[in-house]
Amino acid sequence: MIGNAQISCTDKQLNEAMEKACEHINKKLKQYFSTFIMSSIYGSYQAEKTLFKIAIEELGIKPQEAIFVDDSESNLDAAKEFGMAPILIDRYDIRDLKSKYPIIRSLNELT
Repeated sequence: MIGNAQISCTDKQLNEAMEKACEHINKKLKQYFSTFIMSSIYGSYQAEKTLFKIAIEELGIKPQEAIFVDDSESNLDAAKEFGMAPILIDRYDIRDLKSKYPIIRSLNELT
């Protein structure tokens, strides 16, 4: 989206932007989930499974008691390996989407 534009900002500006993004995301997603772990905050990614461990510890549950919703099958594979129930979310409304995992098109389908 930005292309080759040269963008610069201070650490303070970057931190403020991240705080605003986290606040917005937490307000929107808290209605659906008990906890919300952002990879950018922990400096990790799903395939490492560190984030899964943090989430289940925060919730005080076993991996088998958790679902993991994502739009990436590779992330879902990692969640399944960890013991979570993976669910693919089709955020782009691809009607002929195929997956080895259950597919939802909205978080409202989880209720």
